[in-house]
Amino acid sequence: KTETLSEDVKPKVLYVVWSEPLYSAGSDAFPADLIQRAGGINIVDSTGYPAVSIESVVDSNPDIIICSGMGGGSYSIKEWILNNTVLQATDAVKNGRVYPINDPDITELAGPRITQGLVEINGYITEYISETITPTPTATPVPTTAPETPAASCMVTLVLLGAAYLARKVK
Repeated sequence: KTETLSEDVKPKVLYVVWSEPLYSAGSDAFPADLIQRAGGINIVDSTGYPAVSIESVVDSNPDIIICSGMGGGSYSIKEWILNNTVLQATDAVKNGRVYPINDPDITELAGPRITQGLVEINGYITEYISETITPTPTATPVPTTAPETPAASCMVTLVLLGAAYLARKVK
């Protein structure tokens, strides 16, 4: 489904794993793959889990920020991002699209639960796309002939039978 999305529709996503200093999921990390499969674009080109500057995040202006952290750290990172006056300039913060991952194992570790991570990230990206894309109106074709309905056929049959009955009775 997401392969058909044009690049200008796909949201730019930052996946944060630590706040001070700011560490994120690089292009070869599991979260980056999930972001791509869900229809987003990971804003970090480096590999692994690199440190990124706040300024580079603001320059990239993510539409969505996903926070991860073991032991409830996701919520602490989210609060840190929301309270950071520099990061408040990003569209993600301005539009309330900063999301904590409740269980980072589902997005960062190989295993069957990674599909749960894909579902969670897909939910954030799908919500963004549905809220930001204006559907293209399509013309509804106008029928050129009246549709046949069983009721009309039955009515014609009954009228003809009635006429035949009356014609026999009159003779």
